[in-house]
Amino acid sequence: CSSDLQTSHQKETSTYIGTIAKPVETVLQKKLESIKADASISTKNHTQTIRMVNAMDLPLDIVGGLTQEVMSTVNCMALNNFYEAGNQGVSGMQAVSQVVINRTESNMFPKSVCAVVAQKVKSTCQFSWKCQKKLPPLDKEKDVRWKRAVMVAKQFVVDGKRMKSLNNALFYHANYVIPNWKGVKKVAVVGDHVFYTKTKQQSEKS
Repeated sequence: CSSDLQTSHQKETSTYIGTIAKPVETVLQKKLESIKADASISTKNHTQTIRMVNAMDLPLDIVGGLTQEVMSTVNCMALNNFYEAGNQGVSGMQAVSQVVINRTESNMFPKSVCAVVAQKVKSTCQFSWKCQKKLPPLDKEKDVRWKRAVMVAKQFVVDGKRMKSLNNALFYHANYVIPNWKGVKKVAVVGDHVFYTKTKQQSEKS
């Protein structure tokens, strides 16, 4: 799961939440600097070099024609979709993707997708799968969930898809967890994840 107060995560079936889209040209212009930054990340909290993905890592019927830099960003988002919401269906993955996008646009977090996904705060991963020593196996050729994760990632990174109901969400946790969070307000529930935004007072302090 994702939060400044790290919690565990759950992956189950989800329900649909409406989306809106922006022109591809607008999104690419806005995200060009962010996408390029994903090739070599340096943030206050960590420094990490992002591996340029092999085309075989991603379904070519989805990412064909994209540059290596864009594919690397799509890959970061897709991995996060898979491990955070792999069993939640399309809308669950879209909700997780929206949080990542929101964080890249917030002054509280790194400015690129890969940096947001990889971020640690005091040695705690913001997305719990990044700190797991052994991840569940992923067959990128046969697992339909991987293709779904890549499809959703491309929607958000390249096509400009957005979930209007979550456009302010920065945090979430599994619905079986009761965190002691302050300065946040619940905005939505998607599948087994509960999503939050900052309260106005907390935003003013940031």
